[in-house]
Amino acid sequence: PSASRLYLRSQGDPNTHTWQLPRFNHAFDVNARDWIWIEGFEVRFYGLSINRCGVCAVNASHLVIRKNRIHNVHLGISIQWTGGDSQGNDTRLEFNEVYDVSAANWERIAVKGGAMEGAAIIMRGHIGAIVRGNDVHHMFNGIYIGTSGAAGENPAIAFDADIYNNRIHHVSDDALEPEGACVNVRFRNNAIDTVFSGISLAPITYGPTWVLRNTITNFTSKAVKWDMNS
Repeated sequence: PSASRLYLRSQGDPNTHTWQLPRFNHAFDVNARDWIWIEGFEVRFYGLSINRCGVCAVNASHLVIRKNRIHNVHLGISIQWTGGDSQGNDTRLEFNEVYDVSAANWERIAVKGGAMEGAAIIMRGHIGAIVRGNDVHHMFNGIYIGTSGAAGENPAIAFDADIYNNRIHHVSDDALEPEGACVNVRFRNNAIDTVFSGISLAPITYGPTWVLRNTITNFTSKAVKWDMNS
């Protein structure tokens, strides 16, 4: 990094490759702004450091993100809440396509715990979320709800969310990953195929969390991952 030099671990001619080098870390930043609607964009090749993403929202209410094509980013859509009760409410994510084929080509063991361990959608808002009709594929993780660690004990994070009618396939780790407090979070009618794990409940610190009428096929580890502390 200090020399701005790129080393090619290949014997191929560099002139035969196409390079995409990002200049910015985020495509969209929505910080403490309400009533924002993002639709119809192609977002690709963003990311300079950690938390690189396509659409990044913090403490935003009444946010709609729909019909976008987001690819070759570490995090496709990231929704975060760190503010007061009037912030981070009522988010709708629908009919987006999110993928990162190049990262998905690596073996799971080579990515797990490293900088490329990304996710298509992270939902850590406050109250009220709909995540529906999205096509998530060729990512390390699919749809992540809630958070881990000490923050996972806060039942106000990701309170009352519906995740349904999503198609999730060719995911290196967990297709659906609720974690920590997921109070009144409902996963229903999602189609999951060719993944390591279908849904990871490891652990749910506060529920109830509902998993209803989903199909999980061609998993290499397990359909449902349990944690004894849930």
